[in-house]
Amino acid sequence: MHAPGVEVVLFIKITGEAEFNEVFLTEFVFPDDQRLGDEGDGWRVAITTLMNERFCPWWWKWRKGWWPYS
Repeated sequence: MHAPGVEVVLFIKITGEAEFNEVFLTEFVFPDDQRLGDEGDGWRVAITTLMNERFCPWWWKWRKGWWPYS
């Protein structure tokens, strides 16, 4: 988060707390040894990770026979 080309802008609430932020990558060069997946495949990696986080708990409950909407 402190690399050249990374800018973090805090969202300060009316209470003065800053719990969220916005990250801008301006002319940021990502090192090849830290890349997940192939070049140009970042969106697939990101959405796969996020969907796994959203879906897995319900999927495991469904697989074990517990589903609140049946």
